[in-house]
Amino acid sequence: MRIQGSKVIREQLAKYMTDLKIEFSQGMILPSKNDVANLKISPTNTSPQTTKKASNSVSKNVSNPLSFGVKISTKTVTDKIEFKCEGKDLYRVFTDINMIQAFMRGTCREFSAEKGGRFVYLDGNVSGEFVQLTPYSKIVKRWRFKSWPEDHYSQVTLDIQEQDDCTKLVLTQTGVPENELDRTKEGWKNYFFDPIMFTFGYGFKL
Repeated sequence: MRIQGSKVIREQLAKYMTDLKIEFSQGMILPSKNDVANLKISPTNTSPQTTKKASNSVSKNVSNPLSFGVKISTKTVTDKIEFKCEGKDLYRVFTDINMIQAFMRGTCREFSAEKGGRFVYLDGNVSGEFVQLTPYSKIVKRWRFKSWPEDHYSQVTLDIQEQDDCTKLVLTQTGVPENELDRTKEGWKNYFFDPIMFTFGYGFKL
């Protein structure tokens, strides 16, 4: 009896499982092999606006020294000075280290008169690099005072124009911090133009 009862129970359980599978699969369409092969996983449905919003929220938390910082109000310094010398002599005044140290009454910490060459003089208060050197006619350089905001440079252009009885120097300096405008003008006169004339006699008639 016990053996027969166990057999009947197993048969009933097997029939129940079969009926359950049939009932569960009714109304379902199973994929074919070709359907499985062509099945593609759809990307997450993220709208461009959502992506952009998430990107912006990240960028705001990243420090960017080039985009964020104090904006500087700048001015331009211009001047015209006549020197009683030839154009090549005035060019050498700004590119020959010996002549520079002579009228500055001091040594240059660093000086290389070539494109990309750096200069540091006036006890480290002035520094920068040469951008363009056109012999006897033009000098362009990046220039800054030590007291200026870090990494802020102005651009200095020295146009050397030789005349019949003198050489005219046209100074254009862009990007000078507004609060440093007067000091910069005085600096050119007191530390460059007047000492050059006095040291080399370029203030006298030819």
